[in-house]
Amino acid sequence: MRTNRSLLLTSAIAAVMLLPVSAHAQSADLDDAEVNEDSALLPSTEIIVTANRREQRIQDVPATVTAISSEDVQNLKIFEAEDIGALSPGLTLQQGAGGFNATASLRGVTLDNRSGAAPVVDFYLNDVGQDANYAYNAIYDIGQIEVLRGPQGTLRGRTSPSGAITLSTRRPDLYEFGGFAQLTGTDLNQINLQSGVSIPIVQGKLGIRLSGLVDENDGNGVRSVNSGITPYNKTYSGRFSLVAQPTDTLELFVMYQHMEVSNRGFTQVVGNGRGYNGPVIASEDRLSVMEDPQEVTQNSDILIWQAALDLPIDASLIYLGGYQDQLTQAFNPLDAGNSVINYEPFQNLTIPADYLTQEVRLQSNSGGIFDYVVGAYYQRGKASATVLQGTPLFGAFGVDPAGLISGPVNEDYVLGTRAGQTSDNTAKAVFGNLTVRPVEGLELSGGLRYTRTETVGVAPIIFTPARVAAAQIPAIPNGTGGFIFYPDTCAVVGLVVSQYAGYCDALVAPNDSFTSLDAKEDPLTYNASVRYEFTPDLNVYASYGRSFRSGANNGTGFDPIGNPILQTLVRQPAETSNNYEIGLKAALFDGQVRVSLAAFQQDFDNFILVFRNIPRLGRTDIGNGEVTFGADSRIRGIEGEISFAPTNWWDIALTAAYAKGNIQDDLVPCRDGDGDGVPDALAVGSNEPGVNGEPGAANPAGNLSAANPIAFCQTSQATSDASNFTATALSEVRFPFAGNEAYIRGLGNFRGKAFDISTGFNAKQYLLFNLFAGVKIGDTADLSLFVKNLFNQDTELRRGSVQFAGLAGLPGSGYFESRRTPEREFGLSVNVRWGSE
Repeated sequence: MRTNRSLLLTSAIAAVMLLPVSAHAQSADLDDAEVNEDSALLPSTEIIVTANRREQRIQDVPATVTAISSEDVQNLKIFEAEDIGALSPGLTLQQGAGGFNATASLRGVTLDNRSGAAPVVDFYLNDVGQDANYAYNAIYDIGQIEVLRGPQGTLRGRTSPSGAITLSTRRPDLYEFGGFAQLTGTDLNQINLQSGVSIPIVQGKLGIRLSGLVDENDGNGVRSVNSGITPYNKTYSGRFSLVAQPTDTLELFVMYQHMEVSNRGFTQVVGNGRGYNGPVIASEDRLSVMEDPQEVTQNSDILIWQAALDLPIDASLIYLGGYQDQLTQAFNPLDAGNSVINYEPFQNLTIPADYLTQEVRLQSNSGGIFDYVVGAYYQRGKASATVLQGTPLFGAFGVDPAGLISGPVNEDYVLGTRAGQTSDNTAKAVFGNLTVRPVEGLELSGGLRYTRTETVGVAPIIFTPARVAAAQIPAIPNGTGGFIFYPDTCAVVGLVVSQYAGYCDALVAPNDSFTSLDAKEDPLTYNASVRYEFTPDLNVYASYGRSFRSGANNGTGFDPIGNPILQTLVRQPAETSNNYEIGLKAALFDGQVRVSLAAFQQDFDNFILVFRNIPRLGRTDIGNGEVTFGADSRIRGIEGEISFAPTNWWDIALTAAYAKGNIQDDLVPCRDGDGDGVPDALAVGSNEPGVNGEPGAANPAGNLSAANPIAFCQTSQATSDASNFTATALSEVRFPFAGNEAYIRGLGNFRGKAFDISTGFNAKQYLLFNLFAGVKIGDTADLSLFVKNLFNQDTELRRGSVQFAGLAGLPGSGYFESRRTPEREFGLSVNVRWGSE
């Protein structure tokens, strides 16, 4: 049942949807009151961005920036953050199973959120940093999106090595009533309803804006052969904004947003199975064998407030504050391969978190010989994660080999685990940036930031005792020439009588552990750039930037046996990098042609990576999982963009990016069963489904011991499993008629081959093409038909190398994880606008 707050949000959205009926008679001609109302990807207007915390022409920013306007968001049906990647080559945004564990890849750098490290690409909503898991969920009533490439943090919020994505919401219009309503439906059961309305309360002084979103769809669309449950993803959100200008020199802004997201989905698999747990499944079938779906809910409240005061000294004093309250709850079935039928081992996850952000800065306004920004930043985040999990041990499904593949479960043989992590993170920083223009055309800029970070945290793991069955020795010597026979055998060897005849039970009661996550760091980050303007429309630049990220950790329970070597891996040292970039920007033929080129090199010390499928010594056996570890790395790349208008009714934009990153011959965790110091070859490299054996050597963990609990190899492997080369083409043709305008719009997104060294999988290159056709009826309505993935490109993007494991000592399930490009989707969208929108 939907909560009362969801009902209120839906009612508010419905009320906003009715406003055009009563307001249409009042609407005036559309007043372009916002920057970049036209497409920022096409050269019809001057593009203004805030990459350096002040409004500048994109031409004048000594960095690579992609600007996506409000109209782009509506025209290209961008409903979630993943869609932004189609407009910014080299950027890959992806949500994990159940809409959680979001990841971002940019400039050859990928982060798995499970590493516990700060993101490599940071998200900002109205300049306040956001958790990617929440930022991905809803894109609506947007003013502008900017993708900033290269190290961030000297001027903006948090430090990140690869870039940032800033989303600014539409602000109230203080002079004119107006708004929009958009309804979109597709053949894949998506319904997206969004609306926004601006209401001037005191003309020129006070205004509010109300907006909302209802989005329901089938999530990843994967169905299970062992369940009739339908997957879904539902997002409900409402937003209230207020702008007040009590004087000519003071502006106040407040925004509150509530969002509720619920996701129910299945993990897609490929493989032959074991005969009893599901059929032979090919990747293109888009099927699962899970008996129960994963379910995730995410609720968040965000309050952002800003104040800007113009001072008599030709400068502005700006204050920014933000508070976020988040709650994530997830039910994760652990038997994605259905190795045991009629039973689903579970993992329940609860993560409450809240964040307070405050920033104050003083910055010049004139844009003369000197420009400066000085400020201070504070953020405190409190979060706790609680994981409840049951792990079946041998005996949970009996001891008869014929019956081990089916429930019900004997709870006495299920090891209960309560794990978690609590952290209180504080960051305090002071920063400044100075820009000097000593002679006409030359601009020198430099920035410095000192940050003090402190983390106080603990990662506890607590166990509930359980039993594990062991085959009984019928008789043992008694030391005097005789034998002790059953049932005394169990007690003599330190076991107890089992519930199963012919077996003994060991009482499993692992030691609880409490791992400290306390850390303090004092990084200094800085940047510098030089830009020379040959003409106002042609300039070149060179820039340098240093980034920092706090050390990651390997999470709860990584050191289950108290091994000193594993203990050193629990907390990783900090990561730093140095980025060098040169670029050129040109606007030709009165801005009808724009060109941007950039080349960069980024050198990392202790680059934080997640290595998957790594064997390590566990409590009672060899575990196989993820290990977060730092390695020296280098990334080099080139990016380019050209946009032009051959005629006044035809626009074209082409962008491309190439980035290649490699570890610099460093020691990293690996699979090394033969102990030769070289990572084992992976059996799934051929991409053949249904491989039942484990990848690599015959015994990939054969070398491990208490003295050597994890293997390391010297390697120069890639830093990312994303494509090195990506490109985007966007074009629009318009046909005016009778005061209206018909259009055809195409968006092509190409991604080159990619190799995942952790799984041995080679992803093929592919091209996704989206086509939009419609008509704009004056300034009041837009009716469009569209198809995403027009040519039904059906390509596998990911294939697991390790099959989903069996339970309680059983062999593997015969299934592997798989992920594919989105299915072809047909849709219809109606957008109605009135007043100032």
